[in-house]
Amino acid sequence: MKRINNIWLLIFGTILIRCNDETPDNVDPVVTVTQPATYSFERNGQTTVSYGGQTSRLEMAKELGSHLNDETKTKEQLVNMFDNGTGFDNSSLDGSGKKIGNKTASSSIASSTVKAQFNALIDDVVTNVFPAVASSTDASAGTAGIYTDPGDGGAAVIDENSLTIAGGFGKIVLGEDDECGYRHKLVHESNLIDYMMGIFFTGDLDAPISNFGENKIPNNFFAAINRVDPDGFRYYRHDGEHTLFDLDRDRTGPYPASDGELIYSNPQYIHQKLMTRQEYRMHFADRVYLHFYNNGALTVANCQERMMFRRDQIMMAIIAESARWGDSDENANNPRTKNDHWLPEEKSILNDHFPYRQDYFMQQMITADLFPNFLPPVFLNNGVEIDNIEITVTPGYGITLENPNQTGGEMYFTLDGTD
Repeated sequence: MKRINNIWLLIFGTILIRCNDETPDNVDPVVTVTQPATYSFERNGQTTVSYGGQTSRLEMAKELGSHLNDETKTKEQLVNMFDNGTGFDNSSLDGSGKKIGNKTASSSIASSTVKAQFNALIDDVVTNVFPAVASSTDASAGTAGIYTDPGDGGAAVIDENSLTIAGGFGKIVLGEDDECGYRHKLVHESNLIDYMMGIFFTGDLDAPISNFGENKIPNNFFAAINRVDPDGFRYYRHDGEHTLFDLDRDRTGPYPASDGELIYSNPQYIHQKLMTRQEYRMHFADRVYLHFYNNGALTVANCQERMMFRRDQIMMAIIAESARWGDSDENANNPRTKNDHWLPEEKSILNDHFPYRQDYFMQQMITADLFPNFLPPVFLNNGVEIDNIEITVTPGYGITLENPNQTGGEMYFTLDGTD
């Protein structure tokens, strides 16, 4: 029996030794790469790096872009520059042997998309834009011509889609839209206005620019565009805990809002640039009236109803929120609870904020030139104000226009829908 035990001990010891001798799992070696201060790519003492072709094409694109603003140019001249690389004012470009077209649309997919866009651009410029510029037509919505910035007095050639010609060309040549077709409007104006109105009404200190970042750094918003049927970027709010504080909180600006740096682009900056356009300010005023009058989304009753709906949804979840965050940081000795803190704050917003915020907000809109200091006519049926956006009428349905302004004034209207 002793010999058997010794055999088992020998076998077991062999297993242990074998396990200890096993090679560990493969481990990737640590590779240290020292980055040189400079790089040199040479063959036979000569550099193998040349940007001549790229430089020539960029210069070609720049000159062609300027010619797209010259109403004396013909379609043949413009196509020649793009496809054949000839006809440039800079003679060195003509002799470079480089072309824009064969690099803009070198694949079969690009040839069927990008080239078609460029050809359409040339046709549109020669057929519609150049004649409008030659006749000094002022550009407007749906009309090509010359647009003069009311702010700095600068002028630009605009097509009927309100796009700068050189800007549209640049996007095509640089390949920015060969996948999504981005030669279209990038601003959904109604959405931008509604988004900014929400910011102003709630007095948001942390979006779309942060008061904690000198009102320059963008924060707390999302932007999305429909790539299949693009109609401009739409903005969405996020993380709005710095809202609904003071009744007189004014976030209309103007603020630095990126200082024009593309990396910091945000809705507030775009809004402030559009403020120079009277049409935009009138559109903003129309949206304010839509939402703050006639049972609109931001009337007192609807704001209260919407908040109570959300309150009821999270009534029980607030208990868990209190357990997780109620005693954090400065609240360690005075934990925030549902009954002692959340419910009183909710009632304060419902009863002390919403009923009075509208008056402060409307004055801020008037001061910012986003709403006139008078109201539009009121529509009545049998003496009762019509507060629905859409109504169904039957024969004999009577509508009366009434001036709600105590200062008087005249009302103008048409019967054929042209107003």
